[in-house]
Amino acid sequence: MVNLGDGTFDGGNTTSTLERPTYTPGNSDINAGNVDLRLDVLPNADCHTGEYFDTINLEITPVPSIQGPNEIEFCKTNPLVVDIGSYLSVDNQNQFSYVWTSSSGVAAGTFSGSGLSATYTPSSFDIDRKSVVLTLVATQASCSASATKNITVYFLDLPELMQVQTKSFCVRMR
Repeated sequence: MVNLGDGTFDGGNTTSTLERPTYTPGNSDINAGNVDLRLDVLPNADCHTGEYFDTINLEITPVPSIQGPNEIEFCKTNPLVVDIGSYLSVDNQNQFSYVWTSSSGVAAGTFSGSGLSATYTPSSFDIDRKSVVLTLVATQASCSASATKNITVYFLDLPELMQVQTKSFCVRMR
């Protein structure tokens, strides 16, 4: 097989003589969304001479990969809205659909927005428990590939300012 893209066959080669080679797409193949592979067959001695080949086009569909922290912290304020989307990134993000869920179940707060631009307003149940796990599932519809990312959001008490007693004293200066 001959690679007409920038990927490689088994062993990092651009060609393969294996009957069932494995092809790893290169960056240009992935960015283009497809690659042409050509199979050349050499005739036996009893066959006519000439070129025998076939070219196939492989469609390359990216799978989601979600990057972001495992934990984030927020002080309990009123109102409290967590801009969860600002903590995450997904390569080729416009090619996927997204679903957010909360570990709080029926006592969960509310999601606003969609995809990576979602925000979460925690419920009093979330805040009283001091944390909630938010889960994002990104799915590629054409090949059913998906990725999942869990983020634990911790709700911290606001710092308290303690009043310190002041003492006065006299200093004698000479």
